[in-house]
Amino acid sequence: MSLDQSHIPTRSGAAVISINFNLIIQIVLFVCLVILLNRWLFQPVLRILEAREEQIEGANREAARIAAEIDEKLATYEAHLAAFREEARAMRTSIKEEAKAQEEQLLEEARQEAQRIVAEGRAQLEAETQKARQQLAKEAEKIADEIVFQILERQLS
Repeated sequence: MSLDQSHIPTRSGAAVISINFNLIIQIVLFVCLVILLNRWLFQPVLRILEAREEQIEGANREAARIAAEIDEKLATYEAHLAAFREEARAMRTSIKEEAKAQEEQLLEEARQEAQRIVAEGRAQLEAETQKARQQLAKEAEKIADEIVFQILERQLS
């Protein structure tokens, strides 16, 4: 039977655990490995992950800033567009009103011109009629004088 050295009986009868030298070496090697891995693997990886997380957060902040700027510019653009549309509508209304006023003015001027032309035509027609009547009266008087002269000449002859 082999003698197990890990359990050595004591006076009270309880077993005492003896520490093996290999265990101490393994613990020292494990601690050294943890220190080396921490220094050359874990810390660089953590720094890379932290830097990457900072880059992502920075990119997210920049994206949020750009989105806010775009929203602001879009709101400004929409406000300007609405103002331009309102201005264009007001201009269209104003132009229509001006055109209607000009149309009414031109129609009134045309009516007045037509009335003036008709009045001038009537006056001219009246004047020509009067002149024709006077000429006709003179002609009638001349003809009447000639007829009377011819009748008197026939009676005298």
